[in-house]
Amino acid sequence: MVINMRDREHEYIGREMYKREQIEEMLKDGKSPQDIASFCKYPMELIEEVQKKMMAETVK
Repeated sequence: MVINMRDREHEYIGREMYKREQIEEMLKDGKSPQDIASFCKYPMELIEEVQKKMMAETVK
């Protein structure tokens, strides 16, 4: 089976989208960024980025 670079790129994008959706749901459920980072082992920078995006969308 041959996996080309485009397939790998789509796979990576899919994983990143999944992480962001998961973080967003956990934040909506009231989990703190620290709890999410500790439990999911996601970088705090990613969690803060998702949180800022959510806050910007609620201001609109």
